[in-house]
Amino acid sequence: MIKVKNLIKLKDYHKNELFMFRLFISGESIISQKAISNLKKFLNKYLKNNYKVEIIDVYEHPEYTIAEEIITMPLLVKDAPLPKIRITGDLSDEKKLARELMIK
Repeated sequence: MIKVKNLIKLKDYHKNELFMFRLFISGESIISQKAISNLKKFLNKYLKNNYKVEIIDVYEHPEYTIAEEIITMPLLVKDAPLPKIRITGDLSDEKKLARELMIK
């Protein structure tokens, strides 16, 4: 399990909120590595100082697939602020990601 903490820039309505994410990946596959890279790039652009990310490899922690009802991966889960949001894929569409996460 890798824990990542970084800095980022937020809109006024999110300035005091800490964003909590979990990214579920499946080993060191190309799509998993792309999702990690794309997420870091996105967070560094939009959420400086306001996020925490936990990257969870389900090969190492298979219990998460049942507990989180994971069907496809990579899977990004935004736990905070509410509402909880789940997004699958390599997270390469920055505009869609911002819209889905309600960041812009």
